[in-house]
Amino acid sequence: MPINQLFPLSSSGVITARDALVMDLSLSALRQRISYFRDPKVSDADVKTRLNLSENYAWKVSEAREQLMEVEDCEPFYTDIAYRPFNFRKIFFHASVAWRMRMKVMSQMQRENLALITTRQTRDEFGALASQCIAGHKSVSAYDISSVFPLYLYPEAGRSTELFTSRERVPNVSDRFLNELASALDIQQEGAHGLPSGVTPENIFHYTYAVLHSPGYRRRYAESLKIEFPRILFPGGLSLFMELSRLGDQLVALHVMVSPNLENLSPMVAGSGDFEVEKVSYSDETVWIDKAQTRGFKGVPEEVWNFHIGGYQVCEKWLKDRQAKGGKNPRPGRVLTDEDIEHYQKIVVALSETIRIMAEIDEVIEAHGGWPGAFVTEAEELPKVAEDAADYDA
Repeated sequence: MPINQLFPLSSSGVITARDALVMDLSLSALRQRISYFRDPKVSDADVKTRLNLSENYAWKVSEAREQLMEVEDCEPFYTDIAYRPFNFRKIFFHASVAWRMRMKVMSQMQRENLALITTRQTRDEFGALASQCIAGHKSVSAYDISSVFPLYLYPEAGRSTELFTSRERVPNVSDRFLNELASALDIQQEGAHGLPSGVTPENIFHYTYAVLHSPGYRRRYAESLKIEFPRILFPGGLSLFMELSRLGDQLVALHVMVSPNLENLSPMVAGSGDFEVEKVSYSDETVWIDKAQTRGFKGVPEEVWNFHIGGYQVCEKWLKDRQAKGGKNPRPGRVLTDEDIEHYQKIVVALSETIRIMAEIDEVIEAHGGWPGAFVTEAEELPKVAEDAADYDA
């Protein structure tokens, strides 16, 4: 079943059109910028010049400032955004300055929730990532639009940019998927939402996440994953479902940075002084952040350094986003804080564990019959977009 039929409500990620205004690595810097933008003592011309803002037919600085000046408390609009894999930013998420906010879905992510981010089509390597916050439109793909699938829906959300407080929610899982899953597991459905007995929405999310991270799945359906939403095959039995759900749970915890395994910081910090990201390079299992190769992170395996999520080589991309830049708009390299350094160490651990768990996912599938024997498949013929595509469940 295509992922958009499993999780019916989805949208592409946020497009601000003004990242330099509404996003920052530093919350305090973002607050200062927004405060300046809405300061009535400052002229529109000065705001445009200092913040390097351009206008178009749909967005005028004067109109945006007028809207923001009417907001008494801006604090509720500062939140986190999944900008790139493991690369979170602070965003001022308000309609006056952000363009396509995708509030029907992003309002669902402004409280306790979990979302799957993937692509409908891609020129990049296939990628899937979990998030607990709103997500940008290039969060897993460098070239193609990322789509966001929340696990839960809060019924009153999605009507405006206001934040809501109700905790009532329902699973964003289709009746058709629940019916077919119950049949595959040979379990009766129960309760208001029709879940198979003993199965939670999180079990379904984690099972899906594990399937999407199976190396065998990615190889087998590589061509299909380039041109359409990924499809989820139904498990051949409860044992496979629960084992994959367990592994998917571990992956999600790593990817949203809450796994206790992340405390086992393996990369060692090399060098001393300010950790300014001057030039990123890699050699001898060490990630260097300066031209002289005197400061960086030791003990980063090559397979971790080369690991991609979608269109991004994660270990390199995270640092390059903080690297010194020349050209017309030069910037110094970011001096990594203690928090930054620890976060990068956790990324290395998370990717190392991800590689291990992905291999274990294929071992579990192989123990239950391999591809496609471990899964329920339909007999109807499907487009031959990949070898053996007929067992790619519709």
